[in-house]
Amino acid sequence: MVVYFYSQNQDEIGKHIFQHLRKAQVDVFSNLSTTKPADTSLNTADALLIHSTTLDEESSYFVALAMSENKPVLFLTDSRGIKSKTLKTLKNNKNFSDKMEIKQCDLQSIDDLILNFLQKLDQNSVRDMVNIKYTLRLSPKMSDYLDWKSKQIAIRKADWLRNLINKSIEGDKEYQKFLNTKYKVQ
Repeated sequence: MVVYFYSQNQDEIGKHIFQHLRKAQVDVFSNLSTTKPADTSLNTADALLIHSTTLDEESSYFVALAMSENKPVLFLTDSRGIKSKTLKTLKNNKNFSDKMEIKQCDLQSIDDLILNFLQKLDQNSVRDMVNIKYTLRLSPKMSDYLDWKSKQIAIRKADWLRNLINKSIEGDKEYQKFLNTKYKVQ
């Protein structure tokens, strides 16, 4: 998973968020440490995480870009909350409400907020989209079986194999346990 993290300043919470994402083994692009242009990094990211006390020019640009690309956004602010009418309008808009979260945080609550966001991203239906090309080498006997099976059940070979893998994922209790702890940081 790839997250673009924007922090308004390099305060303790911003540094903690960045370190938490790294420890959770998330690929992180950030204005705090990247050499790539920010909009290029955001294009390759799955989501946007912002830590800011105001909706400044740069963070509003990132929110607009992420929303235009239908990417989830977590906007973290301090205990005073955010007074931006623009953010509140986006959060209440039915087209964006499921993609935009605005949360108040401090050092005690930040880890849980990040964990919930990452787990929600990982369960996103876009992650189930078949878009990774994979080369599978088979013996002639295996290939004959796949040809025969696909004719018997009237389904394409690739679809049948994907269905087998999905059934295996659902029935694998160890893997389900792994998914529940995937982004937890010790």
